Amino acid sequence: MKMFRVLAAILVLLFVISIGTAVVLAFFLNSSPFPESEEQVVFPVEEGASFNIIAGDLESAHLIRSGLFLKIFNKITGSGILIKKGSYNISRNLTTLQIVRQLEEGKQKLLAVVIPEGITSSRMDEIFAQAGVTAPGEFKAAVSNGAYLSRYGIESDTLEGFLFPDTYSFQQNYPAEKVASHMIDVFFHKLEKVYPDYSMLTGEQIYEKIVLSSIIEREYRVPEEASKMASVFYNRIEHGWPLQSCATIVYVITEEQNRPHPDRILFTDLEIESEFNTYANRGLPPAPISNPGVVALNAVFNPARTDYMFFVVDDIDKGTHIFTKSLSDHNKARADYISNFRSK
Repeated sequence: MKMFRVLAAILVLLFVISIGTAVVLAFFLNSSPFPESEEQVVFPVEEGASFNIIAGDLESAHLIRSGLFLKIFNKITGSGILIKKGSYNISRNLTTLQIVRQLEEGKQKLLAVVIPEGITSSRMDEIFAQAGVTAPGEFKAAVSNGAYLSRYGIESDTLEGFLFPDTYSFQQNYPAEKVASHMIDVFFHKLEKVYPDYSMLTGEQIYEKIVLSSIIEREYRVPEEASKMASVFYNRIEHGWPLQSCATIVYVITEEQNRPHPDRILFTDLEIESEFNTYANRGLPPAPISNPGVVALNAVFNPARTDYMFFVVDDIDKGTHIFTKSLSDHNKARADYISNFRSK
């Protein structure tokens, strides 16, 4: 009888301890050290880090009350929680279980990356690498695969011209192929708004318009003038004239010859041998020279209807131009600009 009482007392004690442990465990798992805080902490998870190490790091960062109780929870549930590597923005007011759920789902810190209009994929590679989205050279390698464009009926060796400039949010160490693919999808989403019937065009027609858009992007400074510039280039193509775009010369100098951006273009620059030299060659260059935004795309897909054949800078500070129909008027406008420039 005495033995039975002792055994009963032990069982009761164990029950009380287990209940107490469960209550304490529930408290630690469903509470936050700073429930009222709105602060967010960047929490990195390294490749190959064990759950125990992550639990300890969470406690050290004061994001959870107890790394020990989190380890106990993992042992009891036998869940073998798999946490994805990366960088996470974790709010201090989250409970331990909420944090674990965020880590399990891989809801990582997103890096905001601004891609300016008119730059090349080489410059984009630098921007993504500096932001920590991709490693140096990864994005450049990814855009060398033009196969992404095949679903749009476009044949190209690269994605240049179809990488829409915008503000993007990507995870750290994100696959470059997915970055490029997403930018292309955004590009065609924007193009559909600019020109809803673009799917009625052939892949070759779309590509030619993107090549011209890439030139307009590097030529215009005042948005209202972009469609006029497009009309000038269309008129030149129709008459079999060379485009004579200074933007293509700059491209040759900076991208092909790897020289600094010139302060001004010299007559000798116009004689550089290159397929992209639109002073020496008629028609469009073989590929886009930049990645255009909405203004340039709209200018080319919905150009102004004019008889203009020329344009020249009018006010370099404002970025405005004078558009003319004849060579004599063009030369006069050019002479007036040079005279006014020298008088300043």
